Amino acid sequence: MFKSEGIDTIAAESLVSKLETSLSEDHSRQLEENINKSELENALWSFKTNKSPGEDGLHIEWYRQFWFSHQA
Repeated sequence: MFKSEGIDTIAAESLVSKLETSLSEDHSRQLEENINKSELENALWSFKTNKSPGEDGLHIEWYRQFWFSHQA
C-alpha cells in the first residue's frame, strides 16, 4: 500500500489536477478568525478516547482532565 511500485501516475496526476489550489475569500476569512472556547471544547470532545492526538504521547483523557481542572 505504501510502496512506490504500482502507482498509476496518470490517475494520480488527474486527481491532483482537480484539487483547488487556493482558498475562497470566505474560507480564508474563516481561518483568520479567532478560535472561541466552544470550538475548542467541541474539538476536544470529538476525539476518540484512549488515543494520542499528537507527538507528545498524551492521551485525549489527559487533555480532557486538564480542560476540567482549568475551568474550575
